[in-house]
Amino acid sequence: MSRTSRVPYHQNVYDLLLLEPRPLVGPLDAIRAWERQTGHTFPAALVEFYTTEGVIPFGIGASDQWVLPLTEVWHQYSNMEPPYPHDRVLVGEERPIRVRGGVEPGPYLRLQCENQGCWIIYARVDGSDDPPTYSTDGGPFMYSDRSEAWPNQEWCRLGTFSEMFFRWIAWYYYDLDREMGGSFVPLRFHSDYADPAEANLAPPKPYHNGLWLRTPADPFEPAVIDYLTEAFDEPERTPRSGNVTTYTFRPPGGTVRVTADEPGLGGAFSAWWVHADTPERLAELGRLILPFGTLRDTLRADTEPASLVLNTLCGTAGK
Repeated sequence: MSRTSRVPYHQNVYDLLLLEPRPLVGPLDAIRAWERQTGHTFPAALVEFYTTEGVIPFGIGASDQWVLPLTEVWHQYSNMEPPYPHDRVLVGEERPIRVRGGVEPGPYLRLQCENQGCWIIYARVDGSDDPPTYSTDGGPFMYSDRSEAWPNQEWCRLGTFSEMFFRWIAWYYYDLDREMGGSFVPLRFHSDYADPAEANLAPPKPYHNGLWLRTPADPFEPAVIDYLTEAFDEPERTPRSGNVTTYTFRPPGGTVRVTADEPGLGGAFSAWWVHADTPERLAELGRLILPFGTLRDTLRADTEPASLVLNTLCGTAGK
């Protein structure tokens, strides 16, 4: 994503979890000090990750607010695997441990370790805003379907940080939830760890059917808001920092959410979230939006039911 855009790198995570982001000031001073000391620029997607906290609804009628930093969001949607705190991440490493072969030049930032030390996730500072991430020792199990050889690889690329983070959260939210018969909840509300009074108060999961399509960054065409308004009526408008606005349309049987830069910004982007109650409705909504921007190329599906819809719409494999 261009640095001129202020659309959050992790907007699709916020969409999925109904999370309202707000600044977390503390870690930013340490990050800027690291930049002065090392001469490197800390990747923007990671700056957002360590300097943002979220407000997630929970409780009866989703009437309570759960406030937690994004680092803790990652922990809550995990198998008891808290990411390293920012001060440990900022130590940096010239090369990852446990990797015998050659790797690209660092520095590397150690982000997270499996709860029994089986693998470690790193980001490589390569000058990009959304840096590549890697795992040692075969990597997390949500990536093990890539090939039979994957679990035996000592150094595995996971994608950019924002994509890795979203895929991780979505795997727990949808894939593991299905394996558990719809019973997955964040650790705070898990019966093994929760206060008994909170065990049944987990955040709502309106997208549990997996029928969503999304893109984290597509060129913004302001005319699309007028088009959607004509099709669906006036949206809910949520102003955000950096002259960004979220437009939420609620047509019958679905949701269309566009988070976009102000129209006059050069290099403006938009993040999209489209959900429906049925595959047929998702296909209808998808057909409405595909002509805009480069959505035909950037729109992606993360689940099998959504991939089937996207395949039909675009005639390509789900992304």
